[in-house]
Amino acid sequence: MSEEVVARSRPEAAGRQRYWVMLLLLVLVMVNYIDRANLAVAGPQMAKEFGWSLARLGFAFSAMFWVYTPMLLFWGASIDVIGTRIGYAAGLLIWAVASIVTGTINGFGALLGARWALAVGESVTPPACAKIVREWAPIRDRGWATGVFTAGYYAGPAVGFPISAWLVTAFGWRMMFYILGAVTLLFVLLWLAVYWPPERARWLREEERELILKERNSAAAQPSAAGTMSRADVLRHPTT
Repeated sequence: MSEEVVARSRPEAAGRQRYWVMLLLLVLVMVNYIDRANLAVAGPQMAKEFGWSLARLGFAFSAMFWVYTPMLLFWGASIDVIGTRIGYAAGLLIWAVASIVTGTINGFGALLGARWALAVGESVTPPACAKIVREWAPIRDRGWATGVFTAGYYAGPAVGFPISAWLVTAFGWRMMFYILGAVTLLFVLLWLAVYWPPERARWLREEERELILKERNSAAAQPSAAGTMSRADVLRHPTT
């Protein structure tokens, strides 16, 4: 085998433009967790303004996940139909608007509605990220790519709490929600401008596209017939 063939068989020889997609996922997951955690920062001022007890505030914190959990199933099924580009953009738009609307609330019921809307949008992230890794990462890169966006789950609160605290202190809790929601809206535009599946991404080098598609569609990337599981099989599995 010639040195040229060996070089072209290595993923790095085909290019690293796919890494920008993983970086974008990391940033979006961070934004997700910043927009989710900001209520914890604004909560004390909101409770004081509206006369809420700590118990009622805690109720608002947990209420988001009543909707978030079943919506994971919805987005997982929907993204398989509409695709990752439109699916993730729709979720981003919903949670951006929900974050902005949170700044307008005038009572506890409105807060619950805003948090449930946030849950509808933010629950797109786990299934969309998993699907995007499947679309973009060659087989040997999938563990690394999953680790990149998963890091956003922890980086988001680490970055978000001080940013949210500064915004609340400087501008008040309502303005904090407006600003963070507006930033998320900008990411909707960025996502639609730059993200496409590798088959349609014009900025992707042809050698790297070939590598991604070849490994994605290779026999090694496909489940064997014996290993195929129905949804019912998954639900009966002890791990599930």
